[in-house]
Amino acid sequence: MVLRVDLSGGGAKAQPARNGDLLRVSRLRPSLDAGVLVEGYVYSTGAFAYHAGMRLSDVVRSVDDLKPKRGHSLFADPPRTAPDRRIVVLSADLAAALRAPGSAADTALMARDRIMVFDLQSSRDRVVQPLLDELKLQSNMQRPNEVVRIEGHAKVPGEYPLETGMTVRDLVRAGGSLTDAAYGGRAELTRYNVVAGETRKNRRCEY
Repeated sequence: MVLRVDLSGGGAKAQPARNGDLLRVSRLRPSLDAGVLVEGYVYSTGAFAYHAGMRLSDVVRSVDDLKPKRGHSLFADPPRTAPDRRIVVLSADLAAALRAPGSAADTALMARDRIMVFDLQSSRDRVVQPLLDELKLQSNMQRPNEVVRIEGHAKVPGEYPLETGMTVRDLVRAGGSLTDAAYGGRAELTRYNVVAGETRKNRRCEY
């Protein structure tokens, strides 16, 4: 005979045990239902209790929360889980959020958001690649894998998730901004379109 016991109630804890009984206590679910997880280039990592109206500046309150090595981080990347369990990626300008708490630049958070704070120079493969792998697994014919890439004189070149409404400026910020050797007046954007589901057509734009 199997009985379900609610350990949160006092009556269940006082229920007498019999010879040969087996009590199995399940683990907590690994998902964080009512919290926000902060990782990366900050002193205080871990879970923060979520509350309505919570913003990025509520979990990273000042530049003093950022580790000083290799310069301050200006890029926060909160991947969040949509109702259909897809991973959705947004980026935020952390410096702008700290300058103007409560403004549009101070990203509003949702329960179960995971915030990854990067420094300006270190490779982000350890964090970004697992995220790109997750996005690849959830892609299909109707929703292709959404990835962008920055190359050349960026501090941290490589592939990054494509966000909704992402601009060239957002991609440059994701790549840690430009190196001193970069010519800031011009860049080349290459993109391709799939024609009739059969051929790929490349197009180049200069900025």
